[in-house]
Amino acid sequence: RVGKDVDFPKDMGIIIETHGFISYYSGYKNLKLLAELNHRIGKEEVRNSMKQVSLDPDLRRHVRKYSLGMRQRLGLAQAVMENPKILILDEPFNGLDKEGVAETREYLLSYKEQGKTILICSHSAKDISGAVRDGSRDGQGCDREDTKRMKNIKNVCMNNVTQTF
Repeated sequence: RVGKDVDFPKDMGIIIETHGFISYYSGYKNLKLLAELNHRIGKEEVRNSMKQVSLDPDLRRHVRKYSLGMRQRLGLAQAVMENPKILILDEPFNGLDKEGVAETREYLLSYKEQGKTILICSHSAKDISGAVRDGSRDGQGCDREDTKRMKNIKNVCMNNVTQTF
């Protein structure tokens, strides 16, 4: 049981292919609710995470009316809003237009430059190869610090292409 027998790593942000947002809440309300669980960030950090991925925190539209690309951006905002050291992203470019893919790549590269570890899972080698400037496939060539961070992350992306920044 999570929280009893197994703790979720505190410094990790994750997006999965199918997000579990409350469909009748706005994007901001979803993220604010999630942020309140850990009490690590406030409203301003939630708003900033949405702005970083080109979402308007003042948009009152319910998530069920978001496009696939908007839901993907919201998932990324959720994953990074608490400024984790490790990101695990499952199909982060799915549903994004060319501009969204380019923005997400640049954002992830800036996150990497902050010393963060990013693990991307994708069925598309093209998505991954365009998302990195250095690094290696399937974890080969990771430095010792990356290896330590990922030591307990097993079988995250079975049968997918994985990339470590």
